[in-house]
Amino acid sequence: MIIKFLGILDILSAVFFWAFAFFKIFPESLVMLSALYLITKGIVFIISEHFISALDVASGLIVFSSLYLTLPSIVIILVSLFILQKGIFSLF
Repeated sequence: MIIKFLGILDILSAVFFWAFAFFKIFPESLVMLSALYLITKGIVFIISEHFISALDVASGLIVFSSLYLTLPSIVIILVSLFILQKGIFSLF
């Protein structure tokens, strides 16, 4: 049950990041909260020594940096798709 909940949060994080980066739809505070979620989740699960958890931390840092930097579109798309696919796979 917790895996499905985290998967839904991953999907929401991907949507928030993508929509904020391209259209500035969501407020910065929501994107920052999303980045903190990804970083925290990555740190918690990195204890189990999964490489993908390190990628969660990296993704969270990229999402956080999008608040202050203009990132290339390819980076935004790749990170959003990575987070989105993790969320979708968590639901199955």
